Formats: sequence, C-alpha cells, structure tokens
Amino acid sequence: MSIDGESVMDLLNANILDAIPLGVDIVDRELNILFQNKTMKESLGGNYTGNKCYKVYKDHQTQCDNCPMGKDRGTHGGHTIDTDHALGGRSFKITHNFVRFQGKDAVLEIFEDITESKLAKQQLSDSNEKLRKTLSDIETTLAAVVEVRDPYTSGHQSRVANLAKVISMEMGLDSQVIQGIYVAGMLHDLGKIAVPAEILSKPGRLHEIELSLIKLHPVTGYKMLSHIALEWPVAEIVLQHHERMDGSGYPDGLKVDDIRMEARIIAVADVVEAISSHRPYRPALGIGKALGEIEAKKGVFYDRNVVDACVKVLSSKTFIFEF
Repeated sequence: MSIDGESVMDLLNANILDAIPLGVDIVDRELNILFQNKTMKESLGGNYTGNKCYKVYKDHQTQCDNCPMGKDRGTHGGHTIDTDHALGGRSFKITHNFVRFQGKDAVLEIFEDITESKLAKQQLSDSNEKLRKTLSDIETTLAAVVEVRDPYTSGHQSRVANLAKVISMEMGLDSQVIQGIYVAGMLHDLGKIAVPAEILSKPGRLHEIELSLIKLHPVTGYKMLSHIALEWPVAEIVLQHHERMDGSGYPDGLKVDDIRMEARIIAVADVVEAISSHRPYRPALGIGKALGEIEAKKGVFYDRNVVDACVKVLSSKTFIFEF
C-alpha cells in the first residue's frame, strides 16, 4: 500500500500540531472539522472531528458571521469568537491560514483564549468610568462651594460652562477639548472661595483693594486645581480666563497666542453670562447688551473667532441661558 506525499505531510503536520499548547483545528470548505489537535480535544472533552464547526463551537445551525470561509474566503488573517457552550462560553482570538489537508482546500485555525484579558479590559474600562464619575462629582461639588460663598451668582459657572461648550462645538473643536472646556467652565471661579463673602456680594462699587482681592481668584483657582490629576489643562485655563488679547487682562497680562484657546472661549462665555445676568450692584442687562460688548471689543479683548461663534449660537437661539 502506497502513501502519497500529501498524506505523509498530513501525518507529520498532525503530530506537530498535537504538540502545540493552543487549540488547533482544520476545517474544510463545507465547514466540516477535519482535524483537532490534542489541546482542542481536551478543551472540548472529546473528539468532534467530522462535525460542523459552527455546531460545535457556537451551537449554530449555519456558519458564523465572521467565518473565514465566508465573504472573505481565501484571505489570511484572524477573527474573534465568543463560544456558546462547547468551550464553556469563553472568548477566543482565532488566527487562520488556508492550507491543503487530506486532499482538500481547508483553513487551519489556532485558538488563543483571551477570556481573561477581555475581562481585564472590561474591568479596567469600568474602573475608568467609575473614576470619571468620581471626578465629575468632585467638579460639581467644588462648583457648588463657590455658589455657597456667592449666592448672588448662583448658576453662573454652569451657565458659562454650557455656553462655552456650545461655542466650542460651533468652532468644530475636538470632543475631548470641548469636554475640558466644559470642566474648566464649571470651575473657573473656584478661586473666589478665598475672597471674603462681603466683597463678593457687595451691592456698590468695589474699592481698589477689594478689586485687587477679587483679581487674585484665577491664581487661587489655579493653585487649587494644579494638584488634581485631570485629563485636561483645567488649572491653566482657569488661570488665564481673565486674560485679554491686547494684554490688558490679569493676572499675567498675556497677549494673543500666549492665551490658550480654551481660556479665550471661557473669557467670552464668562463676560456674556455676567452682563446678561443680575448682579448685586445692577440688574440684568440682557443678551443684546452682552453681544454688543463682545462685538465692540472683538480682536481687542476677545478672540474674533470665538466672538463670531458666540454671536452665531446666541443670535440663532440654538442656545438659551437657563436662569
């Protein structure tokens, strides 16, 4: 009895594959399992050679959606599978290559168990989400502390944050940058907790010393936030939100490109909200007055592109302050 060369190679390959500690099978074009190595048989608790692969691994009646014998037939590569029953519901990364076996075109599949790594990734994702929720709660709490100190401007920070977010979206900024701007907006007046409450709520004009104390709030906020490991440069944005394009702002008299774009956006949103809202020393002046102010100072105090975006969203009523 003679054995052809291909059959000899089949025997040799089978012995080699049996020595591999990963599960291996060979499946033909009709999705019949032609071969399973020792590791695969042990994992399944038996020899399923001759059975349809999709019935063994997925308990399906037809081939799996990501089957290499499907629309991408003939393409080498890999796919993943979440088993239903035979392999204990575990997840596998499957690398496949097309071969000749027992005189047939077939696919050789190597099963790498990724259940633990997949679970670890999910746990990491859940942990990161929990951390983001915790940081969000901290941000909200810190913002609320300022309002306790300065009840006359209740809601100011959240309104600034929401307007700044809409302006950023109108400008087409990246979603992560927009999220950082929103957080900075929620915390931009955090440093005011160091300012005496009687100054914050004073109904009349502030004296020079009182004004100087208020002008320290960006620096105080920066110092408080610089120790918190946030995803965005919130501390620096808070520090710069009273800087002006012509260098007339505070605390550092920065000009144009030295001022972060995020801070320029907060600056415009801050001014618009302040003019539109009631203050202890004056009644609310309204959106029209606020837009007139930023238009008049466009390119001098405020970034032109930011002003244009702000005017567009407020004029078109795509954003409305909730007082």
